[in-house]
Order: sequence, then C-alpha cells, then structure tokens
Amino acid sequence: MLAPGEPGTGVLANRGPLRPGYHGDAERTAATFRFVDGVRYAVPGDPAELTRTATSGLSTAAPA
Repeated sequence: MLAPGEPGTGVLANRGPLRPGYHGDAERTAATFRFVDGVRYAVPGDPAELTRTATSGLSTAAPA
C-alpha cells in the first residue's frame, strides 16, 4: 500500500462495495479479495505504477 503522494509500482486494488466472492471457490475468493488493515480490497493482480502527480497506469511487466 502506497502512502498518498508516494510513487511506486505494485498491483491494482479496489475497495468499496465489492461482491461477496466466487461462488463455491473459497481459494479463488481468498486470493482475490484481501483485507489490509481491516479494509476489504479486490486485488485482481494487474501490475500498475503510481506517479507523484497521482496518475496511475497499467503496466505489461510484472512488478519486481
């Protein structure tokens, strides 16, 4: 998790109203929907980069 204004690379994550998970697939649900500091996120695994100007972009390269 990056702090506000902190540039870096990682994976996309989304919070807010999220679906309960994958029906009948607890392993896939646990891998995609994760808790960070008590907040539930959907983490599809797409590589991304955040710049100092708070713009983000998808990357085709996996994060190191």
